[in-house]
Amino acid sequence: MSFEGGELECTVAYEQLAATGEVTRRNVYKSTRLLLGRNEFKEVILKVTLGKRDFSYRLQDITVHKKFAREGKATIKLLSQKLQLLLSNCPPDRLLLFLKTMSTKLECLRQKGFVSDRKRLHSDLQRTFQEISPLNMQELENVHNMRAKALESRGDIFTPKGKRKAFPGRKRPREGCDGKENMPPKVYSPKKLKMLDRSLEIITQTIIVTYVQYSAGKYNIIMTNLVHY
Repeated sequence: MSFEGGELECTVAYEQLAATGEVTRRNVYKSTRLLLGRNEFKEVILKVTLGKRDFSYRLQDITVHKKFAREGKATIKLLSQKLQLLLSNCPPDRLLLFLKTMSTKLECLRQKGFVSDRKRLHSDLQRTFQEISPLNMQELENVHNMRAKALESRGDIFTPKGKRKAFPGRKRPREGCDGKENMPPKVYSPKKLKMLDRSLEIITQTIIVTYVQYSAGKYNIIMTNLVHY
């Protein structure tokens, strides 16, 4: 199964950036065509048609802002080239597929490694551009597995909700019996105490047995049983 997402047509605001990140030049182009491809070194290339000219950019250090992708807007920031492309008026489904294709192809390339500038300089290969192949399930699985391994290598990532992580040099705040910080104890009415005692009696007579299976970098609950005694 494959997904065709290497081409996109939309409005592009082309912005050149200074070393400080400020915009030094801005031009807006309507009906702009963006095309993903590969060069003679199998690197991911983004070809952009601005007006009557085609510009090709080798993708390596990029940042993608896609918070408003479902509204047909996104930003591709090319850090090495010091420019950013602000996309708008895109079909949301086509935009999401285009960004997914670009990020997945680039992440797979990072795993193999980029071509060094020295090798590129001394190469005798003829310059070529070939449209990128459709995104397939194997590439998606490879990226998923890489991210899962990265999460596992980080160590204690399954921090329970509400628990603080240990930070060197910081003192852990004092907590009360109910787990809240510096909170005065609650005072319950006799009726409330009676209800709590009844609930506690029911809870202590029941054991919850949960079977958990670890797969693909996360824990999945596969069965839960209640055992009364």
